[in-house]
Amino acid sequence: MNDQERREQRRATFNNAEHRHQLAARIGATIAAHRVQAGITPEQIEQLLGIKPRRLADIENGKFLPSPDTLEAIANCIGCRLEIVKN
Repeated sequence: MNDQERREQRRATFNNAEHRHQLAARIGATIAAHRVQAGITPEQIEQLLGIKPRRLADIENGKFLPSPDTLEAIANCIGCRLEIVKN
């Protein structure tokens, strides 16, 4: 498989709705666990980042997949760093 075929395969996987739902659920659960461990309330993060009320709950419950910028901002609020790990 060449590089172009690999990119197309990754793109097709990411565009798959089930894959996006699983990704959102894993990201949300990770954010929730680290936020609770840091002792930070959802309201505090929403106020710090200026995001809509309940948006963090939607993220933590896997109902909304945030942008990379929002993920980085949340990670900074809860004392974590955002990393991309290649499988």
